Amino acid sequence: DSLQMRMANLTQELKRFARPGESRIEKIDLRDSVREAEKLVRSRFAETGVCLTLDLPDVPLEAETAPLRIEQILVNLLRNGADAAAGEDRGAVTLQAAASEGQVVLSIADNGPGIPDDLRERIFDPFFSTKVSSGGMGLGLAISIRLAEDLGGSLSVGSNTPKGAVFELRLPAPAADLAGAIPKQNSGAAE
Repeated sequence: DSLQMRMANLTQELKRFARPGESRIEKIDLRDSVREAEKLVRSRFAETGVCLTLDLPDVPLEAETAPLRIEQILVNLLRNGADAAAGEDRGAVTLQAAASEGQVVLSIADNGPGIPDDLRERIFDPFFSTKVSSGGMGLGLAISIRLAEDLGGSLSVGSNTPKGAVFELRLPAPAADLAGAIPKQNSGAAE
């Protein structure tokens, strides 16, 4: 249908806006991307009075990915978290990062009003926004999920307890580490 075609074209256009080099894949420590994103959203957290907590491992969290893309996604998710929790008495957003089963998982949880089940599928649609008069275009999540998928990862949302939402960004861990975990087959050929 034509609306979906228009959306697809728009997404392509938006991706083209991204500067070349932004999607360069390199081996990075994701903790650096998190700290970079945190710097970029610090003022939003100061404005909203929401408390941001980073829960990062003590060891490098390696991923083979595009650092600027990751920062783009994290900035989107952290800003959304700040906006969602802004109305709470003690607004809080927590970003947790951990390696799990060949993946790196970054979760961003807020204690805002949460996302009703019936809207959960739709929040990643372009132009869909639950923010009232935020002035935003509702493109943040639509772009974020596409960037995540382009990087071989995924972006999903669930409920936080006792209230709020948790966004989970999963990225593949570096292949070299996985290869090391698989015993080499002895083919019998002289090496």
